[in-house]
Amino acid sequence: MSFLAPSVLWGLLAASVPFIIHLVSNRRVQKVEFSTVRFIKELEHETIRQLKLRQLILLILRSLAIVLLVMVFARPVKVGYFPVWAAGDQSARLTFLLDNSASMSASVEGESLLQRSKRTVLTLLGGMKESPFIEIYQSSPPKRVLSEELVSLETVERALADIDESTFEDDLWNGMNSVLDQSDTNIGQSDVVATREFYIFSDFPASVPEDWQLYSENVTDSPVARRFYLFPQPIPEDNVAILSASVASTLLMPDQLMTVTTDIRNQTAIVKKNTAVQLYFEDNRVGQVVSDFAPSETKNFAFQAFPGKTGTIHAVLEIPEDDYDHDNQRFLQFYVPDRIRCKIVASAAEELSLLKFALDSINRQSQFVEIEEQISSDLAQLSLEGVDILILVNPSDMSSGAYREVERFTGDGGGVIIFLGNRVVTSGGELFRSAFALPRATDLIVLGNDAFHSVVQIADEHPLLHNFPVKELTSEMPQLFSHVRLAPAGGKVLLSLSDDDPLLMEFRRRLASVLVFTTLPDLRWTDLPVRGIFVPLLHRMLVYLAGEMSDEFMLQVGSELTVPLSASVISKELTLGKPSGKRVLMVPDYQKEQLSVTETDEVGIYHLFAGTSEIASFVVNIVESEDPDRRLSGEELRRLFPEQRSRLVDAEEDAFLAVSEARRGTELWRPFLLAALAVLALETWVGRVRKEEELS
Repeated sequence: MSFLAPSVLWGLLAASVPFIIHLVSNRRVQKVEFSTVRFIKELEHETIRQLKLRQLILLILRSLAIVLLVMVFARPVKVGYFPVWAAGDQSARLTFLLDNSASMSASVEGESLLQRSKRTVLTLLGGMKESPFIEIYQSSPPKRVLSEELVSLETVERALADIDESTFEDDLWNGMNSVLDQSDTNIGQSDVVATREFYIFSDFPASVPEDWQLYSENVTDSPVARRFYLFPQPIPEDNVAILSASVASTLLMPDQLMTVTTDIRNQTAIVKKNTAVQLYFEDNRVGQVVSDFAPSETKNFAFQAFPGKTGTIHAVLEIPEDDYDHDNQRFLQFYVPDRIRCKIVASAAEELSLLKFALDSINRQSQFVEIEEQISSDLAQLSLEGVDILILVNPSDMSSGAYREVERFTGDGGGVIIFLGNRVVTSGGELFRSAFALPRATDLIVLGNDAFHSVVQIADEHPLLHNFPVKELTSEMPQLFSHVRLAPAGGKVLLSLSDDDPLLMEFRRRLASVLVFTTLPDLRWTDLPVRGIFVPLLHRMLVYLAGEMSDEFMLQVGSELTVPLSASVISKELTLGKPSGKRVLMVPDYQKEQLSVTETDEVGIYHLFAGTSEIASFVVNIVESEDPDRRLSGEELRRLFPEQRSRLVDAEEDAFLAVSEARRGTELWRPFLLAALAVLALETWVGRVRKEEELS
C-alpha cells in the first residue's frame, strides 16, 4: 500500500492529543471534604473501575478516529503493476488476442461475443493516456492483424473489422503460446520495454491439452515479465443444442424403415417450450417432434423414415434459431445401394454353382447384383477396380501384388465375404490372413456317418440377424458336416456351433467389414445353400457391406478428406462445390491418383465434380469442442496463469476500471472513511451519559 499525499501522514501525531489531555487532567486533584470514606471504598470496587475502563476505551476510539481520518486525507492506494508515480508515457507493449472461433459467434443481448470483445478493446485503448505499442491477433486461423504504436482508434477499428467470425475450432491454448513467442521475438528486436501486457478475449474452451503450460519465459519473476488480463465471456441465455446425431440402421434399402437418433440438450436455465426437432432427407421433411425442455435437460429422439431412393442421401437435423446457431443443425450422409458389383474368386467353377444360384435369386425382380467371376487356384493376380464386394470361396494364399490390391480395396471401405475351405488349412495362408486380419486355421473338422453340428447361438442383436424375415430363425439354421476350426482371436461371432466353433464371424480391416463363414457353400460341407435362410441372409450381407457408412465422409470443420480418383476422372477439371455455393478449383495428386480436400471451412454439404458430373459428396459439421457450454470456470482459469501477474475480468465488471485498478492500483480512502465514521459512532455511544450517572 502507498499514499498519493504522504505529507498528510504528519497528522498522525494528532492521535497523541487524547492521551496528552488524559494525562494532564489526571494531574489535577480536587479535594472534597466527606464525612466518611466507607462508601467511597465501595464505589472504588464497583463504579469507579467501570468508569476507568470506559475512559480507556474512549481514549483508544478517539485516537483511532484521528488516525483513520488522517489516512483518508493521505489517500491510501493499493499498488498496481505500475508505480503510482510512474509517468503516463512510460514504455509499454500491449498484446491483444481475440478468439474468433465458432463459439464466439454466440450472442448475448443481441451482440455476438466477438463483437462484444472488439468493443471492450476499443474501450480499453480509448481510455489510456499513454500511447503504447499494440499488437492485435486473431486465433482462428492464427493471424496478426495489427502491429504499431497506438496513434488513433480509427486504425484499431479497421484492424478489428478484419477479424471475422469463423467456423473453425479454437486452438486457443497452443495459439496463445505462439503469440507470446512471436511477440517476444518482436520485442527482442526493439528497445527495452518497461511493461508488457497480454489481453485475452475468449470463452476459454475446456479442451486444454494435458501437457499444456504457459510459455515459460512469461511466468518468471522478472520486473518486465508479462502481465495477463483474462476476459471470459457471458453464457448465452437461450440455447438448445444438437449434441449428436447418427444413423442407427445399417441395413439401408429404399423400401425399408431406417432409424436416425439424436441427443438434444437445453443448455440454459430457462424452460424451452414447444421446441420443434425436424429431420430432412434431401430437403424433404420426413420427421418432426415437438417437445418441452426443462433447464439443463437432455433428451434422446429416434426418427424412423423410408430413404425413398437409392444412392447417396443427405440428411439434416434441425431445431429453431436461438443465441447460438452453429449447434442448431447437424448434417448426415448415408448410402443406399441401387446396384452392387460383386467379384467372386474361387479355385474351381463347381464351387460357384450354388452361390451363383442364390445371387441370381436376389436378381429375380431387378438387376441388383452384378457378378464378375475369377477362377484361380491362387490369388496371384487380383483387380478390384469398380468392385463393391469381394467374395472369396475356398481361398489359400495370395501374392504380394494381390495383397497390395486388397489393402487399397479395404482402405476404400470395400466389403468382403469369405467362405473358408480345406485350402486355407493346408496352405497356412500367411499373406491371406494378414490381408483380412483373420486368425490362423488350426484344423479341418470332418464328420461322418450322418453326424452334423448345429447352430446353437445366434447374435440376434446384430443388424444381419435382427428382425430377420423368417418366423422361426432357429429352425432355419443349417447343419454342418465339415468346417474349419480357427484359433481363438478377435472378431465378433454371429453364429456359433454346438462344438463352440464359430460358423459366421465379422472382422474389421481398415475401413472394411469382413464376414467369414467357416464352411463352403457346398452340400458336402453343409445344407446351408438349400435352407430358406441362405438367400435373404446373403442379400442382407450384400446390403450391409455395400451400404455401410464410413465416418470418412462425415467430417468436422477444418478436417482433411482424401478421395481416390479413377483414371477416367483424374484428367478432368475437378471443382469443389461448398455449402455457400462457392466453387473451388482442385488440383489432384496425379502420382497417387487421389485428391486431398482441405477447403472444409463451411458447415453443410459439399459436392465434388469432375467436369459437370458429381463424383463424390461429404458433409461437414461444427467441431464438438466449439460448444459454448464446454468452458472453464473462473477457478479453473486462474490455476492456469501466474497468480501474482494475472487479472480475471468477469463479464459483469467494468473492464476499463478493472484494468486501471490492476495497472495503477486502487484508492482505499472510501473504506478508511467508513471505518472512521463507524469509530466515531461507537465513541458517541460509549461516551453517552447513563441514568445511574445522572442519579449520582
